Amino acid sequence: MAAIVIVTFFLFKSPLSSVVLPLFTTAMFNESSIGKAGEAPPDGKQASPPLPSSRHIRAYIPPTSGFISLLPSSWVPYAELMRLDRPAGFYAYYIPYLVGLGYGACLAQPVPSPNHILGLCGLFLLYCIILRGAACAWNDNVDQKFDRQVARTRLRPIARGAVSTTQAHIFSVALLLAEIPFFMVLPVSCAYHAIPINILFGAYAMMKRITCYPQVVLSFPFAWAILVSCAALGVNPISNHRIVPTMGLFIANILWTIIYDTVYAHQDIRDDIMRESSRWLFASRTVRSSLRPH
Repeated sequence: MAAIVIVTFFLFKSPLSSVVLPLFTTAMFNESSIGKAGEAPPDGKQASPPLPSSRHIRAYIPPTSGFISLLPSSWVPYAELMRLDRPAGFYAYYIPYLVGLGYGACLAQPVPSPNHILGLCGLFLLYCIILRGAACAWNDNVDQKFDRQVARTRLRPIARGAVSTTQAHIFSVALLLAEIPFFMVLPVSCAYHAIPINILFGAYAMMKRITCYPQVVLSFPFAWAILVSCAALGVNPISNHRIVPTMGLFIANILWTIIYDTVYAHQDIRDDIMRESSRWLFASRTVRSSLRPH
């Protein structure tokens, strides 16, 4: 993971960023709204382009394939709210738990059996689906006014009116309550770690309004998963002789999250042009190439 962070940082800082980052963004995220635009003015600022006229805004099309298409129509907006139709983001939640299990298994005494590790992998897989659903539902509810102004997000369930604000709040609370059974079968220390994780995911939506670095806040609950996994194996990862390697792994996850979330945020750069955001710290190296007419 540290190697990935170093390589990605190099790509940001090197001349290759003007070529690699736009390609990376387009390839990884299929919701991209980046299109044609002119060069930025000499002062480095660019006016926000007008929103497309109604005839250019794509209409919502109910899913016709995949798991969600099999659900009752009234369930579909809630499945979309949980991002069940977009599994790519799920990896950001789940992989740190797998990393933590691997790390914790190396520290645990006695060594846990493969069946025990696999059981925890399955348990955290289900937990991450619920956790991600709760975080996304809360985030979309808080950001609904902004989502309606962004091409990539204007058709999300709350933004398009398929789920009301009240329904979304109730759904978020229901998902939070659904996390409780997981911690009834895990060591109690896991629950202590889960509390700050949920608080930080909730705070992230607000941080986007008061700081240029919301990715820093977002990175901590992702990295905290490593501590949860260690606790699930009965390991204290921050004891005196373990704190240095644990913090190294924790910080690597933080840096990696900040990097990929900044790349992800470039999808909305045309709609977000007038807002304060850390993506603009890198805009001079990526905006012109990614928005250049083809």
